[in-house]
Amino acid sequence: RAEFEENFSKLESAGIERDDLYLAWDFTVASDRNNYHRALAMRDQAFADLGDTDLSDLVPEGGAPSFQVLSVEENPNPRQIARRVKGTFQVPCYLFPTCGPFGTMQLGSDGLPIRNPVPWTANFDCIVPVSVASGPPAAGRPVLYGHGLFGRAAEVASGPQRELAQNHRMVKCATDEIGMSETDVPVAISALQDLSRFPAIPDRLQQGLLDELYLGRL
Repeated sequence: RAEFEENFSKLESAGIERDDLYLAWDFTVASDRNNYHRALAMRDQAFADLGDTDLSDLVPEGGAPSFQVLSVEENPNPRQIARRVKGTFQVPCYLFPTCGPFGTMQLGSDGLPIRNPVPWTANFDCIVPVSVASGPPAAGRPVLYGHGLFGRAAEVASGPQRELAQNHRMVKCATDEIGMSETDVPVAISALQDLSRFPAIPDRLQQGLLDELYLGRL
């Protein structure tokens, strides 16, 4: 109550009378830097590892993330998808003890995430449409697909995505958007029961952003 009285006094000094108010409150807001500086620091360090130290010039430089193809399926969807390729790729990890579910950031003295010496193995799932793989030579347009809440990369091969890829010559790739993927359901349930566990969600979401950026570079 004392805090609100102070608010009313400040508003009155600014020419806003208490009787003219429907509701008055105060709250702490986050700065832009506070919102993005951890994710950008992770991004810049990770891309510097690939040899690209100036992302602002929009010119890809250096190498690509290391990857491994685990399976290649030919003609999984005749007349739509000519090839489906699944595999993994390596991403710098900024969570502890791992980048798996329940992993959280550890911050250094500068307030930025400390890098885990053990990299994260992310997954990828790609579809190549018939429109690119057959007939006259045609360039496939690379597209990153992102699933919805508690989804998974495999959704890239769903009916609507296959149709879109075929009609518009898109080679579509996806990775599990960790932090909001199917594997994060236990984390969300745990956080609802104990809010002190909530940081595991936004921390892993930021790692998920880095995974997506690395897949784009790959």
